[in-house]
Amino acid sequence: MTIHNGAGQNDNSIATLDGGRRVIRTEDRGNANYLYVDDELRVASAQLEDFFAVLGEFEVNRESCDTTPIGSTGYSSVTIRQASGSVPEIPELVDTLRSSEIDAFPHHVMALENHTQFGPHDAPLDIDKGLHPQLWAERVIVEQTLLAVTGEGNQVVVVDTGVLNDKEAPLIHRSGLGKHSEREKPKRPVNGASIPAFYGHGTFVAGKVLTANPDAVVQVFRPDGFSPVKGDSALVLTDDDLAAVLARALFVMAGEPGGPQPRLSNKERALQAEQAMTAQPDLKPAVLNLSLAGADHGVPDPLPATLEILKVWLDLGIKVVAAAGNDHTDAPHYPAAYDGVIGVGAVDRANTDADFSNYGSWVDEKRLGVNVVSAYLEGGSDRSSVKVPKPTGNPRMPHRSKTRGPWDGLASWSGTSFAAPQVAGELSI
Repeated sequence: MTIHNGAGQNDNSIATLDGGRRVIRTEDRGNANYLYVDDELRVASAQLEDFFAVLGEFEVNRESCDTTPIGSTGYSSVTIRQASGSVPEIPELVDTLRSSEIDAFPHHVMALENHTQFGPHDAPLDIDKGLHPQLWAERVIVEQTLLAVTGEGNQVVVVDTGVLNDKEAPLIHRSGLGKHSEREKPKRPVNGASIPAFYGHGTFVAGKVLTANPDAVVQVFRPDGFSPVKGDSALVLTDDDLAAVLARALFVMAGEPGGPQPRLSNKERALQAEQAMTAQPDLKPAVLNLSLAGADHGVPDPLPATLEILKVWLDLGIKVVAAAGNDHTDAPHYPAAYDGVIGVGAVDRANTDADFSNYGSWVDEKRLGVNVVSAYLEGGSDRSSVKVPKPTGNPRMPHRSKTRGPWDGLASWSGTSFAAPQVAGELSI
């Protein structure tokens, strides 16, 4: 078995989480490569004794590991450490455990945009009337729609990067944002500055919800656990962190019954919200939108912490919409592939599947995901630029290394991230 150590030797990580833990992307799993936390497994709690017996073969003892139940899911989180401080490579360890019929899998990580092998790998593009007449015509319609939002309809919760402030994105701040919406952070200067590729993602998604339903009220929640990929090309989020923001969002939307109560578990917080919303149905949002995705490890429940909280949303009758992901694979991506969740892929204006979009029987809907027009940053200068990853060698997708400002409050962007909120908006009508 291959061994690496926590100090970062042979570092093949793509991101670093709070506390120094690393996110790794597999490279040899065909169309099912996935992201995972480098020192943690999810293990069926009933099999922990057998699990630690197998780990003993690799000089890992129970006393050196941290074991924590994952709510009431029947799984436990186990942080793996050898006495020397080294960590077995998780994929190889999982293969060994499964050969012993032990239900174990990695702590899966989801990504938000541009981390993928197949693209779209582009940045938000300012729309030039002369160069892009079709996009300009659509831009005019989108702007008119966003100027006419009423904020009088059903609520849509969006879990994303947050929204840009009212000076950076005044168009989105008219009347379509709800009072609970959280700002994107950290704030980045836009004059003469390099802007991360994911900057404004939540604003763009909120704009597509409102374009589909100008009466909607969009509540944008930002997870505490977002971590940037190296080079600022994407954000990643663990199963635990997505579960936490889903519980918090539901609790806040329910009016924080009983007060903030910081010591409540995610499940307790979600169940208190469910009780309050059942008693007062007008507190319930109509739809939840999740424009992030992660491949699984061939298990039916790769995100046990997230699924535990998602079930509360679904039990309340809230529709859950999720982006299918941009890996051009039929391998299920989660949370989109979960039963009850509406997975959304991307098509172009000819209604042809986008080259980057994931596909398969688990994808329920498709919407425009190529050169989508929505709200974005307003401001910057020709010295401002959005950096995106280096080309991946995929000949099917054009690569733009950067786009420069100034921006005028609307832009064009591609990805299943922007197909999903169109469905969310439609379902909120």
